[in-house]
Amino acid sequence: MIPRQAESALRMPALYLRELPRICSMAVIFPEETKVVRAVRRFCLDCQGLQPSLVRECVEENCVLYAWRLPDATSYDELHGRVLRAVRRHCLICAGDRKEVRSCDARESCPLWEYRFGVHPATYKRVTTRINAPKALFLPGFEEKNRTR
Repeated sequence: MIPRQAESALRMPALYLRELPRICSMAVIFPEETKVVRAVRRFCLDCQGLQPSLVRECVEENCVLYAWRLPDATSYDELHGRVLRAVRRHCLICAGDRKEVRSCDARESCPLWEYRFGVHPATYKRVTTRINAPKALFLPGFEEKNRTR
């Protein structure tokens, strides 16, 4: 008896079965890496008028995102930090300076907005929470064991 999942896989078109390992590896093995690369891809599509063929034929080699417009699925783990730095450079070029990047109001219109600081949004939130967290109060004359952390 064939399990139900295997039976449904047998009915899938051959093209989909060929692409399935690549899709699964992108979504399961490298979930965060694919988000930023997909954001770059969406940005490139917006830039080229939503025409994938124009993104493939893009001639703007001096664009900081040019190298990641057509990413290779096997290189996400190696290039992940470089993609984030490229997004940061692009945002600095677009906005002009760090203060303008911080106050960027293109939240709905730019797919790169959440990566504008060059880190993942969760990392940025964790770091800012730690920096802005209340600090332990140290009063001279009290012993170390009486201090709260």
